[in-house]
Amino acid sequence: MEGAQTIPAAGSHFVKTHNNFVLTIKPKGGYSLNNMVFSTGVEIRDKEGLQFASNSDGSVTITILAVTETLNLSISGISPENNEAINGDRVWVFGNRVHIRTQQPSNVQIYNALGQRYRDQNVPEGDSFIVLQRGFYTVVLNSKPYKVVVK
Repeated sequence: MEGAQTIPAAGSHFVKTHNNFVLTIKPKGGYSLNNMVFSTGVEIRDKEGLQFASNSDGSVTITILAVTETLNLSISGISPENNEAINGDRVWVFGNRVHIRTQQPSNVQIYNALGQRYRDQNVPEGDSFIVLQRGFYTVVLNSKPYKVVVK
C-alpha cells in the first residue's frame, strides 16, 4: 500500500470465531493518516465493531471486535504530508473521534448542524479527542471554527 505499512502485512488472515483481530497501520515517511478511511465492508461492524487507538509514533491500531464473518478490509485516504511544519491548533476527524491538537490548555465548544451548542469541554495541551455520533459539527477551538463531519 502506498504511503503506509500494515502489521500484519496485507493478505489473508484467519481469526478464530469471536476473537478480535488487531491491525496496526503505520505511515511511511512523508505520509499522514489524518484523512484515512478504514472499512471492513460490513456497515454495522464499521459503526459498532471497531476500536481505534492513535499511537505516539503516528500509527493507528484498529481492533476488529469478535470476528464472526469474512471481512474485506479497505484503507484509503493516506496522503502525503505538507512539507511545512504545522504549528498551532489543529482539528481533524478519524472514525467517530474528533481529534484536537492545541499548544495550550483550551476550551472547545462543539455545535451541531442546527447551531445549537452540543458540548463544551476543556482539553489539555497536546493531542486529545472527543467521541461524537455521526453528524455535522462546528468545533470552535481558541475562537477559530472548524467544520467537521463524523461518519
